[in-house]
Amino acid sequence: GEAGGRSGVLDVVGGRGELSLHLTLAGQRATLIDPRPSALAKWQRKLLRKSGCEPFGVRRELFGEAGGEAGMALARGAALVVGLHTDEVTEAIVDAALAARTPFAVVPCCVFSRLFPGRRLRSGRPVTSHPSLVAYLLEKHPAVRSARLVGRSRSRSRRSRRRRRALAFAGGESGEGERDWREGPP
Repeated sequence: GEAGGRSGVLDVVGGRGELSLHLTLAGQRATLIDPRPSALAKWQRKLLRKSGCEPFGVRRELFGEAGGEAGMALARGAALVVGLHTDEVTEAIVDAALAARTPFAVVPCCVFSRLFPGRRLRSGRPVTSHPSLVAYLLEKHPAVRSARLVGRSRSRSRRSRRRRRALAFAGGESGEGERDWREGPP
């Protein structure tokens, strides 16, 4: 959708493009940002073709390297920035979206404490675990919220359930758009 001159969803590190496909089929403009080639399955490409929807945009670049002004420019033009299993670019997504005051949703996964040894919580403790990564990202802005996600993990047995935290920011000035995210849509 469009919000304040912004349009579409940025699907950062979207892999094969499955989220962008579903957004497109639901009538949302989407742009996949991933340095790897997107590779929808044959049935997905056929579904997109038959839907009559315009294909989603693809930019083969690494969002984290773009970072700074380039990442903020991408975020500034979007109505929403989404990052699912974004590995080492999670913080770059959060920083760019916050700087651009663009709503975002990320699901932090891997911590990469050796790659980012300078990450510290306000308490001074290093960021070395998933809970500390979530806390570190929450400390970036008072309007960032987290919620627990429960779902099946591909990497574990079918019976196991993996719990992760999703973080989201409604956008706008500090305090604008703040609400209890557990209440559901406004």
